[in-house]
Amino acid sequence: MQVATETVPTTELGDDWLEQVLIEHYPDLLRLAYLVLHDHSEAEDVTQLALERAWRARSQVRSADRTLYWLRRIVVREALRVRSSPWRLLRLPIHLTEVDPPGRGEGVSNSAERLDMLRAFDRLPADQSAAVVLHHYLSYPVAEIAEMIGVPMETVRSRLRLAMRRLREELRDA
Repeated sequence: MQVATETVPTTELGDDWLEQVLIEHYPDLLRLAYLVLHDHSEAEDVTQLALERAWRARSQVRSADRTLYWLRRIVVREALRVRSSPWRLLRLPIHLTEVDPPGRGEGVSNSAERLDMLRAFDRLPADQSAAVVLHHYLSYPVAEIAEMIGVPMETVRSRLRLAMRRLREELRDA
């Protein structure tokens, strides 16, 4: 079932429209959570929790064309909440077998460079890494990111600028 691209009230789509969207976009939502958290198990947990929250709040979606945006917003906010938790500091260190996000084989050429990139990205504050993922990985414009995470556009621009500067510095030193 293809979700309608025009603005259709969700009440006219029937009961299974959200289920189809969830099934179709689950891998992308999981990858989004992974890019913010850098941990497979936490990404799976966050994605499941976000999908549960979305299912419970499905009556809030007014049109089918905004559903994916709405789901990504829930996943990002939940990932930021988990990433800022003090309990997260008790996790195990990264293993080389867990370097690639699910379903991704391309990217940085060798494992040492990949680890340098992951470590540099992991040292970014959660709000900066979320902005980088949303803008550079998912190609959201700054205005939509600001709306999604609930901050002014200039704050998003600042977070992107600071994150990219910090990543460049850390990767240059690595």
